[in-house]
Amino acid sequence: MSGCGAVNVLYALPTGGLFSTGSQFWYQDPTYVRDGPEDYDWFGRALAAGDFDGNGYDDLAVGVPWEDMDTTGGTVSDAGAVNVLYGSSMKLQAEGAQFWHQDILTGSTAEPDDHFGYSLAAGDFNGDGYDDLAIGVPFEDILLISIISDAGEVNVIYGFGGGLGASSQLWYQGLGVLGVAEENDHFGYALTALPTVKHKIYLPIVLKNYS
Repeated sequence: MSGCGAVNVLYALPTGGLFSTGSQFWYQDPTYVRDGPEDYDWFGRALAAGDFDGNGYDDLAVGVPWEDMDTTGGTVSDAGAVNVLYGSSMKLQAEGAQFWHQDILTGSTAEPDDHFGYSLAAGDFNGDGYDDLAIGVPFEDILLISIISDAGEVNVIYGFGGGLGASSQLWYQGLGVLGVAEENDHFGYALTALPTVKHKIYLPIVLKNYS
């Protein structure tokens, strides 16, 4: 199949460097990673790693921004999706994997050419100790007084002990974000999250008296 996409994962050695033995090769398939592979889905177009379930092992979010979504109303072309694989002591695993798309998020609807998952960023945005996932939808049409084509939006899914899904938020210019949504703004085209220190380290203070 052409352009369906895949992700290789190489694991680090304790002494440094990467080790090809035991590496993993992930792609969409009906058994392990939803959904089935299709031409030009571009699985792996965007990647983000974070500990979404707080078990001490990083998890991997994989953007599939050209995913076609099958709905009750028919196929929605290039709506986009995100696969999430969870980490464990046995590396990334398919068990418990998640498949996110706009139809299951508050305030969002899968539409043609939205490209949900075009960009990704992981970080603990609410400081609860679980990483969260920001998902760019830069070709989203925003409905205000009229439809604003390709204004763009960002979905945020919050993590908890069971993984992603504690709650979600929807952001676009004019909805909690400064600025005005305009045609071809592509809000969410690129995302990043600043690293945070999750554990405070208190160093002893040593006072010296030279008198």
